[in-house]
Amino acid sequence: MEKELIINVGRQIGSGGRIIAKMLADEFDCHFYDREILNLAAKESGFSEKFFEQNDEQKGFMKGHFHIHLPLLGDNNFYKSNFSQESLYQFQSDAIREVAKQNPRCVFVGRTADYVLRDNPNTINIFITASMDTRIANVCERRGCSKEEARKFIENGESERAKYYNYYTTKVWGHAESYDLCIDASILGLEKDKGFNCRVYQKKKYLMKRIGIISDTHGHWDDKYEHYLGECDEIWHAGDIGSLEVADKFEAMKPIFRAVCGNIDDYTMRNRYREILRFKCEDVDVLLKHIGGYPGRYDRSVQSMLYASPPNLFVDGHSHILKIQFDKTLKLLHINPGAAGLRGWHKERTLVRLTIEGNKFTDCEVITLGNKQTEYK
Repeated sequence: MEKELIINVGRQIGSGGRIIAKMLADEFDCHFYDREILNLAAKESGFSEKFFEQNDEQKGFMKGHFHIHLPLLGDNNFYKSNFSQESLYQFQSDAIREVAKQNPRCVFVGRTADYVLRDNPNTINIFITASMDTRIANVCERRGCSKEEARKFIENGESERAKYYNYYTTKVWGHAESYDLCIDASILGLEKDKGFNCRVYQKKKYLMKRIGIISDTHGHWDDKYEHYLGECDEIWHAGDIGSLEVADKFEAMKPIFRAVCGNIDDYTMRNRYREILRFKCEDVDVLLKHIGGYPGRYDRSVQSMLYASPPNLFVDGHSHILKIQFDKTLKLLHINPGAAGLRGWHKERTLVRLTIEGNKFTDCEVITLGNKQTEYK
């Protein structure tokens, strides 16, 4: 499955931001969207593309224009009665969301895509700037105008662009806190700027991993495992896998599959997987063991290790009881994802997903795979 990546590029006029965005799209094999979004929004709304272009990244364009006959593709009363600049913005935002939904790898230029896609965990937001002299020179070359005309074009355009962005996002256009990365292209140059952005993305990708945690499959394979875990960077199995066949399917899903053996796993499983696994994931110290207990009632087989050298994250299984609990004494997070298989007394089959970013845990969620008793009669 293709790894999702959304790059949103904001830019000053004349900074070369669009060129850098196109370079990034080529580098990461992403679909590229700049003014193409206007065409998609026009098709969705019924308004002509020209009207979106006239209103592109400008706040207040509609003031004083309500006396004209709207340039619609057809005189549809629905669109006339719901027409406003906010409705244009909504059509454009819907187009951005739909494109990101349909295409897992995209580069968007401007149009508040960073804000529209703010809930997408796979985004990186970049702002490209440059010195005024550099931007004036670029605009003069592109438009064939004087330096004075270029400066006026930049100042007027950026004033409108900032008002538009600030109004719809409640953030501040061009300010560092609104983005993951701000780059001065006049210092690095376009090619070096693209390379620097690529390295920053790789660093961010390295520092943030999506983890899928599962346990007690007991020899049962469900295609839902791949559906919910297929996009994770790592899969951890807390034991009682149940068969080499199931283990092989997990191994085939991702390059990083970590697992321990459980009490029902036979010698073939024990030859492949150890009873205890301790490792680092980003800046998090992880301990994985099938039988482990929970905060306040840890199993004796792991008590001495936990108290002598507590990890940041302790993952176990065995009980078939879903638990996510922070141990205030040992200052560790304990996770038992419950049981994902069919055997055992549990009713709901579950697994857990979370994100590790540096030494922090985010986006922890419980996935219910189904009710065991009603699903498989």
